[in-house]
Amino acid sequence: MAAFNSPFSVHLHTNYVPYDVEKMQISELLIAPQRKAHTLGAEIGQLKSRIAEVKARRDALDVMITEQTSLLAPWRRIPDKILSAIFIYCLPAQHYTPMTIHDAPLRLTFVCQRWRRVAFNTPYLWATLHIVCVSTWERAAVVFFLRVQSHLNAIVQWINRSGSCPLSISTSDCVRPFFIYLHALRQFSNRWLNIQFNGIDQRALLSLASLSHDDVPMLETMNLRFPSSVDERTSSQWRMQGGLFRGNKLRIVSIYHRPVALDVMALDWSGLTTLILCDASTAVQSPMTPSEAVAILSQCKNLLNLTMSIFDHPPTGPFQLPAHANLQYSLPHLQNLSINDNYFFTSTLFSSIHAPSLTGVAYSTQFWPSRIRRSPLVALLARNGRTVRSLIMDPSFLSHAEFVDCCRLSPFLARLHFLQSSIPMPNERRNGLQGPINQIIMNVVFQLLTPADQGKCHWPYLQYLQKSRSFCGPYLDEKPVFDLIQKRMEGAKKSSNLPLKWVKVSLGCFVTRNIRSLLQEYAEDGLHLQLEDYIDNNFLLEDFESEEAEAYDGMFSPREGIHSLHRKLPFPF
Repeated sequence: MAAFNSPFSVHLHTNYVPYDVEKMQISELLIAPQRKAHTLGAEIGQLKSRIAEVKARRDALDVMITEQTSLLAPWRRIPDKILSAIFIYCLPAQHYTPMTIHDAPLRLTFVCQRWRRVAFNTPYLWATLHIVCVSTWERAAVVFFLRVQSHLNAIVQWINRSGSCPLSISTSDCVRPFFIYLHALRQFSNRWLNIQFNGIDQRALLSLASLSHDDVPMLETMNLRFPSSVDERTSSQWRMQGGLFRGNKLRIVSIYHRPVALDVMALDWSGLTTLILCDASTAVQSPMTPSEAVAILSQCKNLLNLTMSIFDHPPTGPFQLPAHANLQYSLPHLQNLSINDNYFFTSTLFSSIHAPSLTGVAYSTQFWPSRIRRSPLVALLARNGRTVRSLIMDPSFLSHAEFVDCCRLSPFLARLHFLQSSIPMPNERRNGLQGPINQIIMNVVFQLLTPADQGKCHWPYLQYLQKSRSFCGPYLDEKPVFDLIQKRMEGAKKSSNLPLKWVKVSLGCFVTRNIRSLLQEYAEDGLHLQLEDYIDNNFLLEDFESEEAEAYDGMFSPREGIHSLHRKLPFPF
């Protein structure tokens, strides 16, 4: 509806140009409407001010209503005991609790007064602790010890809140002497349940050696990283006492660079369920000998997980058949076996192992394929291969026939991880071969695992495949990768072979085909591909972060704490 009548309305929305007289008439005609518009604008301003005032009153009322309604929230009526149980589930799942306000339980204490009180009155929240030792670089000694003392006071206060709960404690590597922290922790040794000590120095070794089995009555899991060399005084102390190894409840033991021989440790071998013994061949103290390995196999009847490095350096005279050649070692409960092989007769030892429950094997060696030495991996699988579902190895240390034997002897393998050894390829292995030796070997291996036209292939139940980045860069062409994935996925539709679920490989330097688009249809069907390009280190296909992938990764991380052994397969190499 028009606000007022005007004789000039007929000229609206046209190109009509008024005369001078008409301009004066239009100006006079607009005086009254302009006054009216000004009046209406003032009225609108008043109404807006009124609306703003009403909105402010409503918002204030809403705030009050919300605050009062929050008093009726169900979570406010949760009893302290239930709230305490909820807090426990807030603890980190992958590692012991660090002393930081960004993680529970400290973070919970900053929410409200009630939460703070409940958190402090929940001892289990404070029963796990990861200690990051104070760094000393670029700091004066006085400043360092003042910081350490403050840190120790906080640690003791933290542990005191745990009441009588069993303690799970891990430490980072210490730059300065570890014994300063150990001295504070020893007063709680009667409550040690799981311990993981890194960066142990000589004085800390003596302190640990002085512990008796009565000092650690609750100890179940132990992960100790000793120094690479131990003086005679310390070794003697461990021989005389060493009660830390004699705990009645000790079940999981992980030792790096053990300070004394195994017979001196006097462990209750029959009670162990997980044993990890990792020694360097260059360590001053004696590494694990074949006879010690035999002792473990003959005494640890209840082992579930075993990791050890076997050395025979220097070799004890000419190669002769060892004394354990005709013995049989039954490990009925063993599920995961990880061996670093540096012993010429390991195949004889493996031939004597009977492990009917063995499902996971990790194998590393320094011996190249030879006509005078049977591959220990083949010897192990010959007797126990039908139950093996997971295998980690370096195919460079197997001949073509030995690799085929591994496939034949473990027909139900589902998880395969190619992990390259750090030992360089000798020149004699390069004779007659063109290009990078590792690339040639891996291409051949992938071709062996690729189904034939009839659908037959090695390891027909293989679903998880990983080829880790090597120490010298990824050595793998994209064509063998593409052929293996395509033919296994297509073959699964026409035969009883299982389709691949997860593939992670590192490609070579020169990528000439867009395998992303070629394999996309399988990714859409559920295949998780993680193909890493060497040039830009970008993943060509989506990352795979499922629980299955984490379980398959299986690498033991000291940072995560010894309890990670319950979830993962402990492979040290």
